[in-house]
Amino acid sequence: MPFVDAPSLRSLRTGRGARTRVVCFPHAGGAARFFAPWQRRVPHGVELLAVQYPGREDRLADPLVGDAVLLADGLVDEIGSLPIVPTVFFGHSMGAVVAYETARRLRPGNGRPALLAVSALPAPHIQRAGGIHLCDDEGLVAELAKVGGSAAALADQDLRDHILPIVRNDYRLLETYRHAHDHPCDLPIVVYSADQDTEATTEELAGWREVTSAECVFRRFSGDHFYLLPHASEILADLLERAEALR
Repeated sequence: MPFVDAPSLRSLRTGRGARTRVVCFPHAGGAARFFAPWQRRVPHGVELLAVQYPGREDRLADPLVGDAVLLADGLVDEIGSLPIVPTVFFGHSMGAVVAYETARRLRPGNGRPALLAVSALPAPHIQRAGGIHLCDDEGLVAELAKVGGSAAALADQDLRDHILPIVRNDYRLLETYRHAHDHPCDLPIVVYSADQDTEATTEELAGWREVTSAECVFRRFSGDHFYLLPHASEILADLLERAEALR
């Protein structure tokens, strides 16, 4: 998975001659490779990038970061230095809040997306009480199983020893995040969700309307927290159609 002259970005589909760019932000415990299957579904003319958070895959040597604002701060210069192309941010679960915080920090003409797409996460100012990151390993495994974690990974002790510190870090990020009302977001937002996902209620998702002065629309699919796996083609088609309309 090639670099894009930036430590946090991985190129899944070349940007040469691209008219549109999609930057993907993974979920808690996730990594850039999660979005690799999307490259087969992206049409010509679209650049597909994924964020590689510290402490995973080819960034294992980098310390984990358990703060969404710090993660966003670290991405601003990298994304802002990319060639200017109409850009969409897509963040799934934890990635939604990292994408949101990153988008708020970018200026027009300097990496700022034309559209923010968020998936399967309550609005940033709606804080769920939770202490999952404080659970013991068995409690953390139980939570992963609840949201559709890989049975094979959870059963293998070596994989668990590798995965659980990352997951614990990412739950800490979500559970200690506090939304700052210092400046509003004026980007159009599309909110994706699934009808069987227990991680975000309809009311919590509706709260995304309150963090932007622009249009906020909603798309709901069948499935659980990882509904985007079987619905990847539909989500991408919808994203790109919306991005094209904003050109």
